[in-house]
Amino acid sequence: MVLIQSTLKPKPLNALLTAQFLSAFADNMILFITLAIIKRDAYPGYYLPLVQSAFLFSYVVFAPWVGRFADKKSKMNC
Repeated sequence: MVLIQSTLKPKPLNALLTAQFLSAFADNMILFITLAIIKRDAYPGYYLPLVQSAFLFSYVVFAPWVGRFADKKSKMNC
């Protein structure tokens, strides 16, 4: 019987998936809290799509530079 071993070990994969989940969760919570504050303060209805578009635009525009900076910065001495 031949056993096939995975190239990814469970612990690093679990750490990666957990970090990815927490990052996405935090991003969405910031957006939802901002939208709730806008609704609470009775801003006009067209502000909500504008804020959502601004969040999306900032992620799309700044992601390449932030990712490159994160890859260059050493993670050992944080």
